Amino acid sequence: MPLDFDHENRKLIFKGELTVFEIEDIHNLVKSNEKVLHEWNNFYLDLNQVEKIDSSFIQFFLSLMKTYPKKIHFSSINKEIREIFQKHGLKFKKS
Repeated sequence: MPLDFDHENRKLIFKGELTVFEIEDIHNLVKSNEKVLHEWNNFYLDLNQVEKIDSSFIQFFLSLMKTYPKKIHFSSINKEIREIFQKHGLKFKKS
């Protein structure tokens, strides 16, 4: 599974290929943890281990950001994925 929940650190760790072929399983996993996500004051998305991403996941991340607008933070994102996000208008705060 290309998504692990790290409950101790309130982190969603994405890895491998995030494409249309994985979206349904990941969506279902996030949905089944919806109560936990709402209870957390904030949580982190770790995209450092992501190898490939397609538009279905960009849409998924935009939906997450809309659902949890002040709770989501990126803890780690690799350079290639950051560039893809920026091409689609997603901006990141400088650390």
